Amino acid sequence: MNMWRYARFHGSVILAWLAFGVLIGLMVGIWLPFSSLSWVWLLPVMMILVGAFRSRRWFSVVLVIACGVVFGVVRASGFAEELRELEALRDTKQTIVARISQDPTNNNLPNVWQTQLSSVRVGTDKYTGEIFATVLSEKLLRRGDEVRISGMLREGFGSFAVTMYRANLEEVLPSNDKLLDFRNSFGEAVRRVVPEPEASLGLGFLVGQKSALDPAFEEQLRTVGLTHIVVASGYNLTVLVRFARRILARHSRYLALVSSLGMIVLFVGISGMSPSMNRAAVVTVLSLVAWYYGRTFHPVKLILYVAAGSALAYPTYLWSDLGWMLSFAAFFGVLVVSPLVMITLKSKSKRLDIGEWPLLRLLVETTSAQIMTLPILAVTFGNLSVVSLLANMLVAPVVPFAMALTALAGMVGWLTSWVWLAVPASTVLAYVVSIVHNLANIPWASVNVEVSSAIAIACYVAIGLWVSALWFRYRQTLESASIVV
Repeated sequence: MNMWRYARFHGSVILAWLAFGVLIGLMVGIWLPFSSLSWVWLLPVMMILVGAFRSRRWFSVVLVIACGVVFGVVRASGFAEELRELEALRDTKQTIVARISQDPTNNNLPNVWQTQLSSVRVGTDKYTGEIFATVLSEKLLRRGDEVRISGMLREGFGSFAVTMYRANLEEVLPSNDKLLDFRNSFGEAVRRVVPEPEASLGLGFLVGQKSALDPAFEEQLRTVGLTHIVVASGYNLTVLVRFARRILARHSRYLALVSSLGMIVLFVGISGMSPSMNRAAVVTVLSLVAWYYGRTFHPVKLILYVAAGSALAYPTYLWSDLGWMLSFAAFFGVLVVSPLVMITLKSKSKRLDIGEWPLLRLLVETTSAQIMTLPILAVTFGNLSVVSLLANMLVAPVVPFAMALTALAGMVGWLTSWVWLAVPASTVLAYVVSIVHNLANIPWASVNVEVSSAIAIACYVAIGLWVSALWFRYRQTLESASIVV
């Protein structure tokens, strides 16, 4: 007892508790009416925080969590107050200027574009928050374009403060995004030699061009639970980084690090900065830097650091962004739950070595990610995919090959019109399409469920207790788990 009382925690542990406090503060701060003057409190809080980091004893944890809560509450209350300024424009007709933040889609509706708008301005006033808008336009709209639209602002949903349906496009200033131009040119090259829907599927894997996917096929992807790997995501980014690191690390760790970091910047620039992609990029960068210096991150600490940092930058992620929530839930499943399940399986059978059974490892990781995301999906959509685990097991192993062959097909399309050179890409992508079609057409592929938020929270509490029990039993450090190894 005395040893624990006088023990000093590592600085990374104290930082993790600070991140935990920040997340708590961000969750409750939305309901607390603090003004911008609340930032005056931060000076004494910072002094307490510095003292806690210097001491790093058991009482420091309590102080650090309290400081984190204060940071989170002040940030959340101030951000919520800024959002209310945009929400106050509901039920009024406005002309706004904003930037298209994600790839617009038209779902086969002529001249009607679904867009996500950020950097909102009304006259000379700037507003915090995003707008979902359907824009009437005969012009092709692209991510990064600045548009001037007019229409009636309505109540928002999810992470959108307000919405504007069937807005009139008054002016568009095209973006000068060279990476987007490259992606579109590459997409045209792929389509010259690969048929649809295989071409759009391959481009979704490789460069995040999800706007070209057929709406019916997208619905089938949701039915079988494959949307997360078909569009650009953390999984796709991990595939690229692992490939580059393993090839180049044989020659130079520094070359592997620089090349992988450059690949991350390029991939995020091409695919767009969605919440889940931002999470994946930050996690991958931190893991790469730790690998370069011969260190490892405990996955729980890494999750807390990145979750608190991203939510502090944009609290709406934590409050209502489904992609952000699912991304961290799946991340926790793969890097925390699955290693504990593997060590449990190994303890039950001394002859079972997960490392020698890649498909078994994939099954455990996929199941763990599914378990962590199921409560959120059930509450949000009211249905569950029965075939999701099977679909992931059949498709996930071929994704790296699909990405590599799609890249090869794009180069073929640029250089020649010889379609036969792209047959390998077409074949692998056709396999994925057939899996999606066949599983989605099963009558019981998905089932409707009614799950309340309280039940979902109870599920996560139960999962947390189960994971804690496994950790205390086997004392698995989890620091060997890494997304870049």
